[in-house]
Amino acid sequence: MASPVTFHVEPLKQCWDEVVGLAGRHWAETQNYRHEQPFCPQFERYNQYNELGLYIQFTARCEGKLVGYGGVYIVPSMHTQQLICTEDTWYLAPEFRQGWTAMRFFKFMEREAAARGAVDVTLTAPDHTGIAPLHRRLGYKKVADVHWKSLRVTPPQGSPVPDAA
Repeated sequence: MASPVTFHVEPLKQCWDEVVGLAGRHWAETQNYRHEQPFCPQFERYNQYNELGLYIQFTARCEGKLVGYGGVYIVPSMHTQQLICTEDTWYLAPEFRQGWTAMRFFKFMEREAAARGAVDVTLTAPDHTGIAPLHRRLGYKKVADVHWKSLRVTPPQGSPVPDAA
């Protein structure tokens, strides 16, 4: 029987190197529309929010090894002044996505967000990832579509020229 995956809230200082190591896989899998941009998260920016209690770092571990991570912001809404929880990033390595692991990881985050006073959670579901059915199973409802456009005038060397349309 496989070892169970356990979930934690960890100080960013404690797990940053591991998270960034796994984040390369995440970027390659889910952010293909941004590959013209360098992947370069900055510890100082994330840690500033983490130390203020505005950014919460979640980890998923199997036998101590990081196999997933998530980060959310819990801040007062600019519109309602109530605390809201907004996903920054969420990833579980493909080899750990079977069974109930992903659902348990999201539920762990929801309990932590509620304990910190959040009244709702907003998650993203990139079209090509297949995560939307899990979100729906957890009770989330689709409330928006997100559209993206690059504003680069000249594509990076070696990139195809975008349509002029």
